[in-house]
Amino acid sequence: MRVLAMVAVLCLVSTSHAQVRPTSDDISLISGRTVGNGEVVLAAALGWPGFWAEVLFAPTSRFNLGIRAGVTYGSPLLGLATGVGGEISIPIRILVYGRNDIDVALYVRPLGVIGEGALVGQENTFADDLGWGVGAELGTRIGFHVTDAVTLATGATVQPVYVDTPDATTSGNGLVIGFAGIFGLEAVVSRKTMLFVELRGGYGIATNDLFDQRGVLSLALGVAFRLG
Repeated sequence: MRVLAMVAVLCLVSTSHAQVRPTSDDISLISGRTVGNGEVVLAAALGWPGFWAEVLFAPTSRFNLGIRAGVTYGSPLLGLATGVGGEISIPIRILVYGRNDIDVALYVRPLGVIGEGALVGQENTFADDLGWGVGAELGTRIGFHVTDAVTLATGATVQPVYVDTPDATTSGNGLVIGFAGIFGLEAVVSRKTMLFVELRGGYGIATNDLFDQRGVLSLALGVAFRLG
């Protein structure tokens, strides 16, 4: 509830400024440059630990809100454990700085994951049992508009998630926190089409002996389309 309240306050502050994009109206999904006022973007990506699709809305040019759903074949939290599951999240970007070719945004992504226990930290007896997790990704996104067609993206994130595998009664639940740096590239093919790649890496901590491997690693190769 505190996270949602903070997002609402930041949204009100951001909308009190001019609604004109301070740098560019190109499509952007992973950098600090928010999408222009009233636009809608569809996106999809494939990689590790799964694939996802997203629809992104822009109530204002400084506040973007998306809905993302995905299928996972690896843990979206920590390590390299494999398992079948699903994830749903709400990506939010709030532009806090935009000048010349640099954009900085706050990034908040409430999320939920459900699937085999291996996805939420069970790597032995209960790896095949049903598990779930709920939490959020919190951080910053920075975009460097290096050419008319290319934007470099970077940032840092912390992702606290509470996980539970009910059948593992003694060590099935606990808090998992991942810390990661983000690096990516957005390449505009046309006014309505963009290709992107995002890589993140880092390390995490977990309670109750969850996750034998605690590295953070993900890779997404995707495409985005502007509607209208």
